[in-house]
Amino acid sequence: PEHWTRYGGGDYAWQEGAAAAGARFVELGGSPYALLYQRVVAEPGQRIVASASARSAEGRGAATLKLEFQDASEMKLSSLEWALSAPGEWTDFGLGEVAPEGAAFATLALVGSGESVAWDDAHLSVEASSRVTFDLASTQQAFLGLGAQVWAYGWDNALLAHALEGLNIRYVRVENVYETATDEQLGALHALTSARGIEWVFHCWSGPGTYSVSSPSAPAGVLVDVEGFATWWVEQVEGLDALGVRPAWIELMNEPDSEGAWSTGIGSTEYASLVALVRAGLDGQGFTDVGIVGPGGSAFNYFHSNREYLLEMEPASVAAMGAWSSHAWDDGVFCEGGAECLIPSARDFTDAVAALDPTGDKPIFVTEYATKETFFDGQEWPFPETEVGINATDSVGYGLRLLENTLALLNAGAHAPFIWYLLDEPSLTTKMWGIVALDGREKPAYTALEGLVLPVGGRVLTPPLFDGLGFYGGGVTSGEQTVLGFSNEGLEDRSFTVRVRSVNVAPEIMVNRFQARTIGDPNTETPSEAEWVEVTVDSRYAGGTLDFDLTLPSGTALTVVLNH
Repeated sequence: PEHWTRYGGGDYAWQEGAAAAGARFVELGGSPYALLYQRVVAEPGQRIVASASARSAEGRGAATLKLEFQDASEMKLSSLEWALSAPGEWTDFGLGEVAPEGAAFATLALVGSGESVAWDDAHLSVEASSRVTFDLASTQQAFLGLGAQVWAYGWDNALLAHALEGLNIRYVRVENVYETATDEQLGALHALTSARGIEWVFHCWSGPGTYSVSSPSAPAGVLVDVEGFATWWVEQVEGLDALGVRPAWIELMNEPDSEGAWSTGIGSTEYASLVALVRAGLDGQGFTDVGIVGPGGSAFNYFHSNREYLLEMEPASVAAMGAWSSHAWDDGVFCEGGAECLIPSARDFTDAVAALDPTGDKPIFVTEYATKETFFDGQEWPFPETEVGINATDSVGYGLRLLENTLALLNAGAHAPFIWYLLDEPSLTTKMWGIVALDGREKPAYTALEGLVLPVGGRVLTPPLFDGLGFYGGGVTSGEQTVLGFSNEGLEDRSFTVRVRSVNVAPEIMVNRFQARTIGDPNTETPSEAEWVEVTVDSRYAGGTLDFDLTLPSGTALTVVLNH
C-alpha cells in the first residue's frame, strides 16, 4: 500500500473485500518476521497512539503491533510492543507512548508470523496527554462483583464475615480435597456465605494420584485416567450436596497447564473431553444447576496455553462450560507492571473466549489475581510465600497494585476477579497472601479495595487508552451511580481532566484519595498503613458532558462517585 514499507521475509498480500474499513486489507505471514511499517514526523513530549484491526482465519495467528521512536538519524530511541493472538474476527488493538527527548520520528509497524494475519484500519495519531474521556453510553460486560479465595478451616466466623461484607464479596473459591476442613466447618462456611448470597466455586489443587502419573519433571502428576477423574468429580459434588453445601460452580483443575509440575497437568484435548464427561455425569445425577468453570490456567497467556485449551474445545465441550476462567499474575517473569502487562495478556484470553462463545452469555471469572512483585513503598519486601512475618502484602504499594489490577481485569473483559486471597491461610505460615491478617489487621490492600466500591450489576465502561499517560483507570456505571477509579504507581504527580459524556443531569460528585498513612519497614517487622481521605473538586456540566480536574499524587489512587 502507498506510504508503507515492507521489511523482512515472508508473504505480503494486499487483499480486496471483507476489510475492517475501506476496500482493502493486508495479510502478513509465512515467516517469524513479516513486517510492514510507516514512519512519520514526531516531536518530544507528544503522546502518540498507534492502533489497528487484526484477525486470522482460525483465531490462532500470532502477531505484533509495534510503536517505535527514532531520532533525526533514524536511530531507535524506544519501542513499545503488543504481541497478540489475532482473533477470528476483526478486533481493534491499540497502544500509546509519549515521544522521548530527542525524538524526530514515530513508526507504526504491523508484524505477522508463520500463520497469515490480516491487518487493516491502521492509525497513528497525536492525542492529548491531560484528558481521559468516558461515555456512559459506551459500555462492555456486566460487573458481577469481587470474588476471593477463602479457607473452610481455621477461620474466625466474625473476622471472615467482616471481610466478606467490607468488600461486598459475591463469590468465594473454596478447596477441601487436600485441606483439613471438617464437615462441620464446611457447613459453617457455607451457611455464612449463602446467608449473604455468596456463590461457591469449589476446586481442587491436584487430583488424586490414582488418576495421574508422576515423574521427576511432573511430581504432581499428569492426568491419564480422564474418565475416572470425571467420575471422582461427580462423587465430590454428591458428597458436598449430602452435607448441604451444594456448590454453584466447580473448577475442575487448578492450573492444568502446569504440566504436572505443581498441580495435576492435563493436555488441552484431554481437558475438553474431561469437561464433557463431568457435565454428562453431573446432569445424570440431577446436578444440572452446578456450573463448570475453566480452564483455569496459571496466567492469561502462559505460553498461550489458556488460548490453546479454549481453541481445542468441540461444540459439546463449549456447551458443557458454565463460565470461563483463568488466573492473572504480573509476576516479573511472563508479565510485569500491573495494567501495562495484564491488558494485552488478558485480551489474548478474552478474544479467544469471544471467538468460542460469541453470544457472551457465559461470564469470565479470574479465579486468582494479585501480584508477585515485591518492591513497594521505596523498598524491597519479603515474598509472601518464602518468609514468615511481614511481607509485600503489608505495603501500601501492594494495595495500589491490586486496585489497578482490578480495574485492568474489568477493562479487559472479566466479569468477576477473585482476590488471592482474603484472609491469610491458617496453617501455612510461609504462604501469607491474605489482605486481612488472622489477627484481624486490615492490610493496605484491603483498605484500597474497600474504598473501590464498584456497583455490582453495573456495566464496565469502555476505557480510554491509558498508555503513555503515566497513570491508569477504569469505571463501572449503573442506572443510579457511576464509579471511576484511577491509580498512579509512578514517581511523578499527575494532573488531568476527566470528561464524562452522555450524562443526563449534573450529578453529585464525591472524590476520595487512597494514600499512605504510615510507611512500614520490613526490617523491623512494621507494616505500612493506608487510608482514604476526601478530596474537593470543581466540575463543569453542559449539554450532557461533565468535566472535572483531578490531581493524582505519586503513590496514590482516586475514586470518583457520580450519583445521577
